[in-house]
Amino acid sequence: MKKIFFVACVFSITITAQRVPGPEAIFQQPAFYGNSPASICWSPGDSSVAFIWNKNGYRYGDIWLAQIPSGKLRQLTTFNNENSGNPDQIIGNLSWFPRRQKLLFTYRGDIYTLIPNKQDQPVALTITDSREIAPAVSPDGKYVSFIRDNTLRLIGVKEGREIQLSHTMQGNQHQKTDFYSDSGTIFHYQWSPSGRQIAIPDFVENHARAILIFNLASDNSTVRIVLSKDRQLFVRDMLWSEDEKKLVIDYMTGDLTKRNIVLIDIKSQQIDTLYSRQSELWCNDFGSKLFWTNQEQKILFGDTQNSYQHIFVVDLQHKTPISITRGKWTVFDYAVRAADDQVFFTANKDNHYEKHIYTIDRKNDKVVKVSYKRGCHDFALSSTGQYLIDVFSTASIPPQLYWTRTFPVSKSKPLLIPDARIPNAQHLMTALNKKTRNSKTGNDVHYTLWYPEDHLASEKYPLILFLNEAKKPVSDLYEWEFSNLIAQWISSKGYIVAEIDYPTLPEIPEKIDADRGLEPLEMQLQDIDAVIGLLAKEEFIDVSRIGIWGFGYGGYLSLMALLREPDRFSVGIVIPSENNWERSYSIYERNIFRKIAAADYQLSLNSPDIYSNLRGKLLLIQGVTNPLAPMINAFELTRQMLNIQKRIDFIFYPWEGSQLTSDPTYIDLMHKLLEYFDRFL
Repeated sequence: MKKIFFVACVFSITITAQRVPGPEAIFQQPAFYGNSPASICWSPGDSSVAFIWNKNGYRYGDIWLAQIPSGKLRQLTTFNNENSGNPDQIIGNLSWFPRRQKLLFTYRGDIYTLIPNKQDQPVALTITDSREIAPAVSPDGKYVSFIRDNTLRLIGVKEGREIQLSHTMQGNQHQKTDFYSDSGTIFHYQWSPSGRQIAIPDFVENHARAILIFNLASDNSTVRIVLSKDRQLFVRDMLWSEDEKKLVIDYMTGDLTKRNIVLIDIKSQQIDTLYSRQSELWCNDFGSKLFWTNQEQKILFGDTQNSYQHIFVVDLQHKTPISITRGKWTVFDYAVRAADDQVFFTANKDNHYEKHIYTIDRKNDKVVKVSYKRGCHDFALSSTGQYLIDVFSTASIPPQLYWTRTFPVSKSKPLLIPDARIPNAQHLMTALNKKTRNSKTGNDVHYTLWYPEDHLASEKYPLILFLNEAKKPVSDLYEWEFSNLIAQWISSKGYIVAEIDYPTLPEIPEKIDADRGLEPLEMQLQDIDAVIGLLAKEEFIDVSRIGIWGFGYGGYLSLMALLREPDRFSVGIVIPSENNWERSYSIYERNIFRKIAAADYQLSLNSPDIYSNLRGKLLLIQGVTNPLAPMINAFELTRQMLNIQKRIDFIFYPWEGSQLTSDPTYIDLMHKLLEYFDRFL
């Protein structure tokens, strides 16, 4: 009966799906399945919205402008109309000048300005061999600040004269931009409300111990305030008071075990702790964005509670944090409308595979849903807070933009709706979202399942577990990622593929029951076992042929599973390198890698006794560098296994910076993966 149901299920799905594209098509066609409008920013007065997008679906976009309320679209730059494939083509740091209809952005490492209705071409503010990063316009619009060669600088917008404010900091600011552009864990610097002062962490390598405050109204005099006796701190966000006499700073210790939000009196240099959190393993990196509420009497921030991400406020006087969201919420992003402290946030509550926009009714403190379409929503709050942009997508709908009034909530109006007739737009309909439960921890385990479409005559299918870089529930535009096409392509070759949403490393401490003494690795492997245990009950799966593979940390987990449970897995493919369809690891995550490598709660790869557990076939794929080097030394691992005559295959790709960046390399890699599974599974 199960077989009949399975065949009927697959047939019903297959008739709606188009032919599965192979790697050649996946990596050469426009990446419509992951190219969402980015850097969405509202102009002063909310008259228009600027964003970065590529109408042809390629990876790198141009600047577009949408008029409000007409919704009329206009392309402002033409740098990336075609698929250059060159990371230097990236337009970034898009923002508006205060009180002016003028844009600021970076391109090819230089800073540009553009007046949409008056200029046909952008104007370069800097032209240097060095790379300018983290540009910001002063509140009065007279200066643009930026970091070049690890120094903080100003440039006059009218006269173009540069001023160097800081000494040369002992840190790689370019590296910080690369690592932290998505995670939000790093903080560069912050202008004061009047523009008379700038505060910046005094970086040494990737950390800071003190804050430097430059007073531009007093001959650039500098104040240095030491935050902690700990010399290694991650400064994550900073908030000036309106009178510029106080600073609120969110930081985490370098070992990630302690998070503090502190209030600094700049004149007396007195530091008052408003909020503190400690963890035996590490603190979650969620919730670093700070906002004032109640006329600067409270601070709004985010943190985890009972393994869920929530929003909190803390009073400057009483210092008792109060949770704004409660229960089984997972908050992803949040913002505050300054005019009346109205809070907006994205979260999922009832459906793991949906993310919605919410606000809180100030009259009764009840949560009100702003978005109404079922799917994945993100938002950008307007300058005045009267409107927001809603970025919407589903498993079959490419990213779309809508705009709506914030409160009271009005019906959304379309702003950008890409052509829904894009080729292969139905390919993801073959994926099934499933869940089971880890019986030992009680945690739900979510996974996505692909069945083979053209091999219905086979009685049993081998199972491949795909451990791509771990995703949080309803991660941004998850439905349109490269990895889904890859999983489906492998499935179409006669395999059942399961991609497991194992807990991300930042989530681990919240999900571990301290009384059980559960190790992080053990918990993640238990989640993998839970999925295998459920699928093994199905008659159409051959449990004697199970393969496992993954990129990055997923590659590490694949290796651990292969060595810890050698009788379960026939084939393992381990790729410690990153890939270009996932964001790079942040320095925060790399610190976790080092902690895991140094702690007792990991399976040590330094002991040759571990290698004797290997039963199946192992393929290691290594790049020039490896972000997981503290945990997986691929060269040493290969040497040790050869010494004890274990079967191991090794491929070295000279990927620059350990990232896969060329389409031919990806195509070659995918064919090698499939060939390896075909040979040994």
